[in-house]
Amino acid sequence: MESYDIEDFIEEVKFQMTEYDVLEEEMILDWEKKARNYIMRQRNNKNVIVKSKEEAYIKVYDDELMAQIALEYYRAFRDKKLFDYWRTFKL
Repeated sequence: MESYDIEDFIEEVKFQMTEYDVLEEEMILDWEKKARNYIMRQRNNKNVIVKSKEEAYIKVYDDELMAQIALEYYRAFRDKKLFDYWRTFKL
């Protein structure tokens, strides 16, 4: 298991999203905004450590997590189910 700084975690997911040509920059930035909001609200999540407004860490058990998050976002976008994606999103 590794811990990623919030910035590194988000940048890696965004990088993985660039593999899907249909996800334009605006969509990826929208994901980033919503993901940051989600992460900063996770006070009781064992996989998210929020130390301050600027400092948070995400515990990752498998390095494929970031690729999986990107794939799930792509599928939700493709299937027009982004509302459901965010309703069930978790780390």
